[in-house]
Amino acid sequence: MANGGNGSIGGSYQIANAPPKHRLIVAVDGMEKSGKTNFALTAPGEIAYQSLDIGTEGVIDKFQTQKTIHLAQYRCLTEKGDTPEITMKKALPIWETFLDDFRKVTIPRMKTGQVRTTVWDTGSEIWELQRLARLGKLTQVLPHHYTALNVEYQNLLKEVYLDTPGNLIILHRLKAEWKNDATGKGTKTGLYERKGFAETGFAVQVNVATWRDPKTGTFHLTVKDCRQNEKLMGLDLTDEMATFPWLGVHVFPDSDLSDWGG
Repeated sequence: MANGGNGSIGGSYQIANAPPKHRLIVAVDGMEKSGKTNFALTAPGEIAYQSLDIGTEGVIDKFQTQKTIHLAQYRCLTEKGDTPEITMKKALPIWETFLDDFRKVTIPRMKTGQVRTTVWDTGSEIWELQRLARLGKLTQVLPHHYTALNVEYQNLLKEVYLDTPGNLIILHRLKAEWKNDATGKGTKTGLYERKGFAETGFAVQVNVATWRDPKTGTFHLTVKDCRQNEKLMGLDLTDEMATFPWLGVHVFPDSDLSDWGG
């Protein structure tokens, strides 16, 4: 069989020789007021900020004079006693608006470079909105019902990763971790885990956590893992260095802060 035109072995194969993309797809976990939004807004602009959270007020104000931030806000108000059918009727138009904003507005502008960074605030609430729109409920969901949901959510991440050169930052809330004891009774472990799409950690390039030292007031950004540079596991950036540009230069040592908006 003849080799491919670029020297590959043929078929769908191509020689892997593309330069590395200086961009980051990051999942950020943290408790309330731990610096998640502040970290996201230190990323280079223009920024497309899709928000289902109320934590942007008072934080975006600090950055909107430094860079262009396009803010889209979504609200899904359900009530106690709503049936799944009523919940779906409320949530589906909002989910479809979110998808249209992402696919028809954000992605095309990320492809051209007009939008450099997209922020989801929070991935926890986006995952909830998707389930409400598709299923009308968050509990008592059978495992096989998640198959289509998982594919839909994963495809959104792939559209940034495969089709654009831009950054994606997904903020997440944390929830208490529970484990069953020998009697089958659930108890809290004292630890916290990500609230949101379970496969996010595998899909992104970097997983980080934000936290604040209660004794000193110091803000921290700690790298949990990094696909491009596994040696960064455990790296702890504090205060003025707990930013997107500083994370970028650690992941890509051949870059500098100006490449990341710093």
